[in-house]
Amino acid sequence: MHRAKIKITTLVVAGMALAASVSALPVARAALPTAQESPPSVVVIAPGVVTQTLSAGMPASAPGQRLAVSRLTLMPGGIGPAHVHPGMTVVHVESGTFGWTLLRGAGTVTRTSGEVEEVTVPGTEVLLVPGDAVVYEAFTAHTARGASEGPTVVVNARLLDADQPVIIPTNDQGTPTP
Repeated sequence: MHRAKIKITTLVVAGMALAASVSALPVARAALPTAQESPPSVVVIAPGVVTQTLSAGMPASAPGQRLAVSRLTLMPGGIGPAHVHPGMTVVHVESGTFGWTLLRGAGTVTRTSGEVEEVTVPGTEVLLVPGDAVVYEAFTAHTARGASEGPTVVVNARLLDADQPVIIPTNDQGTPTP
């Protein structure tokens, strides 16, 4: 019984010493991102195509860049005309069928099944359904359309240089237009 008390006392003292030494270590603090830039905004891009900024901020881990999350709603037949985004974009389909047509660049489609498709041929349209995603780098020219009988809703995340617009119109070959 005396040995049991010694072991328990030794463990308690060792635990306290460990806790004291850990608490003395310098604490690494992550830089805090800036708060949301402004209240969410709604913008009509084209007839039947509306985007709403859900949140945006300046990540401390990516100086000079802005991370923006938005919701795009496309009504049946609504077409987002040819354009580019000056930053990497991740698109996730929430509802409906999303038609995404590559004009210039490349995109990677990930299906809910886990199947991955590389899209590299200009003029290729892929149809994405809920749970599918497409990812593409900055200045990948494309169009988008609502390809279902009801509204199509997608959520976008973009990492952009802070001084760049979210969208830049292009011609049908993907060249920016004034």
